Amino acid sequence: MAEGYDDITYSTIYYLWRLVKNARGQMVTFKTTHITKRIGRSTPVMCSIVKYILNRLIERGCIKIWSVRRQSSRCGAIIRYVIYSDSPLWSLLKKADESEVKRLAREMMRHNFDVTKIKI
Repeated sequence: MAEGYDDITYSTIYYLWRLVKNARGQMVTFKTTHITKRIGRSTPVMCSIVKYILNRLIERGCIKIWSVRRQSSRCGAIIRYVIYSDSPLWSLLKKADESEVKRLAREMMRHNFDVTKIKI
């Protein structure tokens, strides 16, 4: 179970890594609740933290919003996110192995990170 912000960040990036690593097509979609359930706590606070992390990735052009649906009582609007195969994050996660995910999560949560400059 994730406890601190670093643990939640790692769990989020780890979930995205597993999605991309196991992808058989050219895109993957996911919701905040998928990540929070994987972390083990689907609370409003946990949803907010995961949404913050995902919004940072959107700002950097790593992921996009696929669709927005009705309001959810636990997590607000239900947003489905997408990572396309032409995203710099996709190629970074495809190349990474499990031991590199923690370092990757630390790098990605720096204030001014550039995903194209992260080396695996």
